[in-house]
Amino acid sequence: MSSRGRKLLLPFYTQLFLHLSLKPNPSNMLSELKPYLTAMIMPPMSLIALILLGSLFMYSKKHRDKGKGLVLLSTLVLALLSSNPVALWLNEKLLPSTPFLDMKAVQVFQPGAIVILGG
Repeated sequence: MSSRGRKLLLPFYTQLFLHLSLKPNPSNMLSELKPYLTAMIMPPMSLIALILLGSLFMYSKKHRDKGKGLVLLSTLVLALLSSNPVALWLNEKLLPSTPFLDMKAVQVFQPGAIVILGG
């Protein structure tokens, strides 16, 4: 494309963005990409991406062993995180549990009402 053609296209796109009030804003773009980036980072997608990266490394003679290790480790972690016993163990260790309310504590504070939410 000639330099004259590029000069004509640049003002056209600038006028289009200004007309539609679509000013390029990096923070606005990041907020739109945030759900997709979060899905890419969280398991299992991150582990699947590591498996694919390891398989790409396996094509290189220099990094073949690193690729095999990455595929093996990612597959093992994916299998462990997908199993029910590990999920229950993580639930028990990482999530806080709220103790039950005993009647002595209720008598000390003497609340005006006790609301029980249920579904």
